[in-house]
Amino acid sequence: MRTKAPLSSKYILELKRFTESALSAYLKGKLPPKEVAQKLATHMEVEAASEVLDQLVHDGRIAREEANSIIQEFRSARSVENSIAATTGVAAGGTAVLTMVSTSGTIAGLSATGITSGLAALGALVGGGMAAGLLVSAGGAVVVGASIFWGTKQVVRRTKKLLEAKRSAQIG
Repeated sequence: MRTKAPLSSKYILELKRFTESALSAYLKGKLPPKEVAQKLATHMEVEAASEVLDQLVHDGRIAREEANSIIQEFRSARSVENSIAATTGVAAGGTAVLTMVSTSGTIAGLSATGITSGLAALGALVGGGMAAGLLVSAGGAVVVGASIFWGTKQVVRRTKKLLEAKRSAQIG
Protein backbone atom coordinates (compact mmCIF):
# COMPACT_ATOMS: atom_id res chain seq x y z
CA MET A 1 0.00 0.00 0.00
CA ARG A 2 1.40 3.37 -1.04
CA THR A 3 1.27 6.18 1.49
CA LYS A 4 1.18 9.82 0.55
CA ALA A 5 4.08 12.04 1.49
CA PRO A 6 3.21 14.66 4.11
CA LEU A 7 2.60 18.17 2.84
CA SER A 8 5.52 20.57 3.19
CA SER A 9 5.16 23.43 5.63
CA LYS A 10 5.81 25.94 2.81
CA TYR A 11 2.99 24.44 0.75
CA ILE A 12 0.62 24.43 3.73
CA LEU A 13 1.49 28.10 4.38
CA GLU A 14 0.66 29.01 0.75
CA LEU A 15 -2.60 27.08 0.93
CA LYS A 16 -3.41 28.67 4.27
CA ARG A 17 -2.94 32.17 2.81
CA PHE A 18 -5.13 31.33 -0.16
CA THR A 19 -7.74 29.72 2.08
CA GLU A 20 -7.71 32.68 4.46
CA SER A 21 -8.42 35.09 1.59
CA ALA A 22 -11.35 32.95 0.42
CA LEU A 23 -12.62 32.57 3.98
CA SER A 24 -12.25 36.30 4.61
CA ALA A 25 -14.62 36.95 1.70
CA TYR A 26 -16.94 34.25 3.09
CA LEU A 27 -16.95 35.74 6.59
CA LYS A 28 -17.70 39.21 5.17
CA GLY A 29 -20.75 37.72 3.45
CA LYS A 30 -19.30 38.09 -0.05
CA LEU A 31 -19.02 34.35 -0.78
CA PRO A 32 -21.33 31.47 0.18
CA PRO A 33 -19.72 28.20 1.41
CA LYS A 34 -20.29 26.59 -1.99
CA GLU A 35 -18.15 29.21 -3.76
CA VAL A 36 -15.43 28.97 -1.10
CA ALA A 37 -15.40 25.20 -1.63
CA GLN A 38 -15.20 25.66 -5.40
CA LYS A 39 -12.26 28.05 -5.01
CA LEU A 40 -10.48 25.54 -2.79
CA ALA A 41 -11.27 22.69 -5.19
CA THR A 42 -9.46 24.47 -8.02
CA HIS A 43 -6.25 24.70 -5.99
CA MET A 44 -5.96 21.69 -3.71
CA GLU A 45 -6.99 18.16 -2.88
CA VAL A 46 -9.47 17.26 -0.14
CA GLU A 47 -6.74 16.18 2.30
CA ALA A 48 -4.87 19.48 1.94
CA ALA A 49 -8.06 21.52 2.31
CA SER A 50 -9.02 19.55 5.43
CA GLU A 51 -5.58 20.09 6.92
CA VAL A 52 -5.65 23.84 6.24
CA LEU A 53 -9.21 24.24 7.53
CA ASP A 54 -8.33 22.25 10.67
CA GLN A 55 -5.44 24.64 11.28
CA LEU A 56 -7.74 27.64 10.79
CA VAL A 57 -10.25 26.14 13.26
CA HIS A 58 -7.40 25.55 15.71
CA ASP A 59 -6.28 29.19 15.25
CA GLY A 60 -9.84 30.36 15.97
CA ARG A 61 -10.29 31.89 12.48
CA ILE A 62 -13.45 29.91 11.67
CA ALA A 63 -15.86 27.64 13.55
CA ARG A 64 -15.74 23.85 13.17
CA GLU A 65 -19.27 23.80 11.70
CA GLU A 66 -18.24 26.27 8.98
CA ALA A 67 -15.15 24.23 8.14
CA ASN A 68 -17.23 21.05 7.94
CA SER A 69 -19.75 22.79 5.66
CA ILE A 70 -16.97 23.94 3.32
CA ILE A 71 -15.39 20.47 3.21
CA GLN A 72 -18.78 18.90 2.45
CA GLU A 73 -19.30 21.35 -0.44
CA PHE A 74 -15.72 20.70 -1.55
CA ARG A 75 -16.32 16.96 -1.75
CA SER A 76 -19.53 17.60 -3.67
CA ALA A 77 -17.67 19.77 -6.19
CA ARG A 78 -15.03 17.05 -6.61
CA SER A 79 -17.65 14.32 -7.08
CA VAL A 80 -19.23 16.28 -9.94
CA GLU A 81 -15.80 16.65 -11.53
CA ASN A 82 -15.18 12.90 -11.19
CA SER A 83 -18.64 12.04 -12.54
CA ILE A 84 -18.07 14.07 -15.69
CA ALA A 85 -14.65 12.53 -16.21
CA ALA A 86 -15.86 8.97 -15.50
CA THR A 87 -18.79 9.22 -17.89
CA THR A 88 -16.55 10.51 -20.65
CA GLY A 89 -13.91 7.84 -19.95
CA VAL A 90 -16.40 4.98 -20.00
CA ALA A 91 -17.98 6.21 -23.23
CA ALA A 92 -14.57 6.56 -24.89
CA GLY A 93 -13.42 3.14 -23.67
CA GLY A 94 -16.58 1.47 -24.96
CA THR A 95 -16.27 3.22 -28.30
CA ALA A 96 -12.63 2.13 -28.53
CA VAL A 97 -13.57 -1.54 -28.01
CA LEU A 98 -16.33 -1.43 -30.60
CA THR A 99 -14.04 0.27 -33.10
CA MET A 100 -11.14 -2.14 -32.48
CA VAL A 101 -13.28 -5.24 -32.78
CA SER A 102 -15.37 -4.10 -35.72
CA THR A 103 -12.47 -2.90 -37.87
CA SER A 104 -9.63 -5.32 -37.11
CA GLY A 105 -11.05 -8.55 -38.57
CA THR A 106 -11.21 -9.76 -42.16
CA ILE A 107 -14.97 -9.13 -42.03
CA ALA A 108 -15.71 -5.60 -40.85
CA GLY A 109 -18.77 -4.76 -38.80
CA LEU A 110 -20.64 -5.76 -35.68
CA SER A 111 -22.37 -8.84 -37.03
CA ALA A 112 -21.59 -12.18 -35.40
CA THR A 113 -18.97 -12.97 -38.04
CA GLY A 114 -17.52 -9.45 -37.84
CA ILE A 115 -17.15 -9.68 -34.06
CA THR A 116 -15.60 -13.17 -34.08
CA SER A 117 -13.27 -12.18 -36.94
CA GLY A 118 -12.25 -9.01 -35.09
CA LEU A 119 -11.63 -10.81 -31.79
CA ALA A 120 -9.60 -13.50 -33.54
CA ALA A 121 -7.50 -10.86 -35.33
CA LEU A 122 -6.85 -8.99 -32.06
CA GLY A 123 -5.99 -12.28 -30.33
CA ALA A 124 -3.56 -13.15 -33.11
CA LEU A 125 -1.58 -10.01 -32.20
CA VAL A 126 -0.55 -11.70 -28.96
CA GLY A 127 -0.41 -15.26 -30.29
CA GLY A 128 -3.87 -16.37 -29.17
CA GLY A 129 -7.41 -16.75 -30.38
CA MET A 130 -10.72 -15.03 -29.70
CA ALA A 131 -10.33 -15.19 -25.90
CA ALA A 132 -6.97 -13.43 -26.15
CA GLY A 133 -8.62 -10.91 -28.48
CA LEU A 134 -11.20 -10.23 -25.79
CA LEU A 135 -8.39 -9.49 -23.32
CA VAL A 136 -6.58 -7.25 -25.83
CA SER A 137 -9.75 -5.25 -26.52
CA ALA A 138 -10.53 -4.98 -22.80
CA GLY A 139 -6.99 -3.77 -22.13
CA GLY A 140 -7.35 -1.21 -24.89
CA ALA A 141 -10.63 -0.01 -23.40
CA VAL A 142 -8.99 0.42 -19.98
CA VAL A 143 -6.07 2.39 -21.42
CA VAL A 144 -8.29 4.63 -23.56
CA GLY A 145 -10.88 5.08 -20.80
CA ALA A 146 -8.28 5.93 -18.14
CA SER A 147 -6.52 8.38 -20.46
CA ILE A 148 -9.77 10.12 -21.35
CA PHE A 149 -10.81 10.17 -17.67
CA TRP A 150 -7.55 11.87 -16.68
CA GLY A 151 -7.66 14.30 -19.61
CA THR A 152 -11.28 15.24 -18.99
CA LYS A 153 -10.59 15.77 -15.31
CA GLN A 154 -7.73 18.14 -16.20
CA VAL A 155 -9.93 20.04 -18.67
CA VAL A 156 -12.74 20.40 -16.12
CA ARG A 157 -10.27 21.60 -13.49
CA ARG A 158 -8.63 24.12 -15.83
CA THR A 159 -12.00 25.37 -17.02
CA LYS A 160 -13.08 25.92 -13.42
CA LYS A 161 -9.84 27.85 -12.77
CA LEU A 162 -10.36 30.02 -15.86
CA LEU A 163 -13.97 30.74 -14.91
CA GLU A 164 -12.87 31.58 -11.38
CA ALA A 165 -10.16 33.93 -12.68
CA LYS A 166 -12.65 35.59 -15.01
CA ARG A 167 -15.18 35.97 -12.19
CA SER A 168 -12.49 37.41 -9.91
CA ALA A 169 -11.41 39.89 -12.59
CA GLN A 170 -15.00 41.05 -13.01
CA ILE A 171 -15.47 41.50 -9.25
CA GLY A 172 -12.08 43.16 -8.62
